[in-house]
Amino acid sequence: MYNPSLQQEPRYEPAKVVPLPDEPSMIEWLTAQGRIIKRDPDEKQVSLEPQDIDLLEIEGDYYDTDDTDDDDFEIEDDDT
Repeated sequence: MYNPSLQQEPRYEPAKVVPLPDEPSMIEWLTAQGRIIKRDPDEKQVSLEPQDIDLLEIEGDYYDTDDTDDDDFEIEDDDT
């Protein structure tokens, strides 16, 4: 079977370096396509107010440790 992508190399010699494609980087491509929008110099930074931070700081158990609902689940066999 002929496969030009596969080549045999000596085991104890360094492998050949795979050349990089001559394609532009993602940033260069986005710039060329006009997809990158520059930020406004007077753009405000969003900051969280103390009341918003209080909403994020929820105390207590985050997970339901009662796993009794697992007993209600039945697995059906497809081998019938």
